[in-house]
Amino acid sequence: MKKVLFVGGSGKLGSLALPILSKQYEATVFDIREPKPEAGATWIEGSVTDGAALREAASGKDALVYMAMVPADILQDVPLSYDINLKGLHLALDAAHQAGVNRVIFFSTGIVFDRTPYPVSDTMRPNPSGVYGMTKWLGEQVCEWYCSVHPMTVLAFRVWWPESRELWEKWHLERAGKPGGALVTWSDDLARAVAAGIEADAVGYHPILITGDYDERDADMSAARRVLGWRPTPGPTSQAHCRSA
Repeated sequence: MKKVLFVGGSGKLGSLALPILSKQYEATVFDIREPKPEAGATWIEGSVTDGAALREAASGKDALVYMAMVPADILQDVPLSYDINLKGLHLALDAAHQAGVNRVIFFSTGIVFDRTPYPVSDTMRPNPSGVYGMTKWLGEQVCEWYCSVHPMTVLAFRVWWPESRELWEKWHLERAGKPGGALVTWSDDLARAVAAGIEADAVGYHPILITGDYDERDADMSAARRVLGWRPTPGPTSQAHCRSA
């Protein structure tokens, strides 16, 4: 069983995905807060700005997943956005490299495209409106640069609105046919994407849109199919779901 370090794994992303992923991997969470019991992970208390602690936590791991996020209620906090999305990320990449961990997943965000008309694509230049999206985009560039100077594979997941199954279904039904209405991502699909990223036969840097838009009306997810072999589950309003109902 592979050993995976989930940096910031006590937050929303970890709470959604780790109950599934901890059944597939020996999961360790590095976070200032303890993960929920259902995460099924070992906890190492620490801050993403503590490089020494990150290096110690990364030792002996097979992959590192950077899930650290700014809380939603202070999303545009400038110092925190830079600390988490740039400084902490860079220190985590350093820790992975020094520990010989050559597979990293960085959770970016679909917000890097929040000023871009639908449909969006990974081939487009990001166009964020706020400091959170801007620093996530800068974080993607740190990842790309890191792969250019070190033999490392980094997958930047541009995830749109990960939610529980109940909220995923509610969003799809309430916003059926509206722009962006199918982008919200089911937690099980999120976990599948992470597992696919850990196992994928990929080399170098890859930005990858991860959404719930099965029909790809608003998001071109060809990179997810090509690099990960991943597609989302058909939502309650998707063409595939309606045909099978």
